[in-house]
Amino acid sequence: MSRLQFYLIRLQKASALEIAHRILERGRVYFWTKIEPLWTQFVPVPSVASEVLEKLTLPALTRVDDVSMTEQILDGFVWTLGEACAEIQKFEANCRDVPFTDIDLNSLGLDIRAVWEPARLQHIMYLLDVCIREPEHRDIGRIKNFCNQQLSHWIDSNPFLKGPHYLSVMECGLRIPVFVYALKLLNLTEENRTKLLKAIYQHAWLIEQRLSLYSSLGNHTVAEAMGLLVAGSVFGKTVNGKRWSKRGRELVEQECGREILEDGGPLEQSSSYHRFVLDLFTFCHAWMKLNDSEPTSNMKESLLRGESFWQVLSRFDCYPGFGDSDGGWAIAPGLSPERFEPSALVPTHRGDWNVWTFEKTGLTLCEHAASEMMLTLDHGPLGMAPLYNHGHADALSVFISYKNLPYFTDPGTYRYNGVPQYREYFRGTAGHNTVTVDGRDQSQQLTGFVWATDFEVSLEKLEVENDMVKVCAYHCGYTSSNERMVHRRELTLLPDGEVDIYDSFSGSKSHRYALNFHLDPDVKVNSEGKRLLLESQREKLYVGLEQGAFERLKGTREPLRGWYSASYGSICETTTLSHESEGYPDATKFKTQIRRA
Repeated sequence: MSRLQFYLIRLQKASALEIAHRILERGRVYFWTKIEPLWTQFVPVPSVASEVLEKLTLPALTRVDDVSMTEQILDGFVWTLGEACAEIQKFEANCRDVPFTDIDLNSLGLDIRAVWEPARLQHIMYLLDVCIREPEHRDIGRIKNFCNQQLSHWIDSNPFLKGPHYLSVMECGLRIPVFVYALKLLNLTEENRTKLLKAIYQHAWLIEQRLSLYSSLGNHTVAEAMGLLVAGSVFGKTVNGKRWSKRGRELVEQECGREILEDGGPLEQSSSYHRFVLDLFTFCHAWMKLNDSEPTSNMKESLLRGESFWQVLSRFDCYPGFGDSDGGWAIAPGLSPERFEPSALVPTHRGDWNVWTFEKTGLTLCEHAASEMMLTLDHGPLGMAPLYNHGHADALSVFISYKNLPYFTDPGTYRYNGVPQYREYFRGTAGHNTVTVDGRDQSQQLTGFVWATDFEVSLEKLEVENDMVKVCAYHCGYTSSNERMVHRRELTLLPDGEVDIYDSFSGSKSHRYALNFHLDPDVKVNSEGKRLLLESQREKLYVGLEQGAFERLKGTREPLRGWYSASYGSICETTTLSHESEGYPDATKFKTQIRRA
């Protein structure tokens, strides 16, 4: 897609105010990058007294896991999302002196998200946390010198407004806390202290000019607001610093109340980004409490709701992910702010089956303790309007695990950039455990991040007896101007942890239907008569259709089926169970039976 086509699509989604905002922003960007000698006159960096920095209190961080990365980082390891470090460095070197506005992402040859990952400097944040956590570490002097040298080198190698690392001001927001922690924790020369202060100021100045607002509100906005908030505390004696603090706080509190829904789930319809913004909000809450002023009680209440939702979603290690995931961490891989501990969320229904329903998010989670089985049904909207950036067309998709191993799983995200066919597949309907009609997605993909429109989707019925659950939902994603079409899915969860999935349709025209179920790569598949035996070291299941049989597709490219991405940038083959049928909606039905062997 050309840059012009992209802008035309974005304009269709924008209000008049946003269009005016974008035009002014583009004008400013042109001025800064094309008339280079002048911009420094508008960004003089004020001095910061030592006592100002001494008064700043750093929020405590906590380790999410016990794996130590200290030695690996000191030996040169950085997180790259699977991209080769040498390729990233080569790209950075080639465009180091190029204004960021002149970098053509379409000719990259690699994923810009992966280029940005090491420049978040989260490997340095990890080591700075070691300085706090283990001040008597045997290599503490080496660790501090390493951080000092790495930060100085990064700033020197990435002159302001040049190269790829100023393309997204979200990245600037994520770097600012690293710089501030370094100011507080390292024994800096005056030269390096000045470098860090200048970098903080320039990063915050750029964020303020290019904030993600209007249709771009979302997790980017939260990261940018965090940067403003932290930089505002450092430069709090200046006019700009006071304005940054105020603006950062306003946006953090606004987005915390908006992006965390009433039931605690994510407005963006992405479990990964939900964890990401929860940690950003939590860090900001702690920062305000320690350095500026008391956060609002509403913010804490939203965070508690969000953590309650997350506590239910992650009851098992193989929690049911949904929506986009880019592998990002708010602080650093394995590190988070000190999260709020919510009260356990009582199930909507209890008995042999525990059931939680999140109606605003559009997710029903069912747990059968005796068989260690978990199932989720997605009946949520496409994502955050008006772009629905990180949502997937996964209405009525199911996730099923037994004994902490997924059987019917979400295939993941893979990559955002450079692989358009795979991007379409992993976010499209065919890449989820639901039904496609005429090979279409439930909504139209306009770009790799923009969907045409949302569609009607709703939970229709939830009945729970002590030993059985019936849940039914529908969506109208395949409705057109001349036909209202409904896909309805009813699940019957049986007393011993077995499942019946019943798909039906209503409409007026003949269509082609494809029922797809994506298996975890660790699940082996063998035929046993008309049924398939799904086998792992932990459980064996029989899966079959009441009428017809599943075809097994593994790593196919025409069509794309049988692919799985465990983490951003990784991809491997898996098995997709697929069954196709053609006919009128009222005469088309699928009944899938899942039985324990």
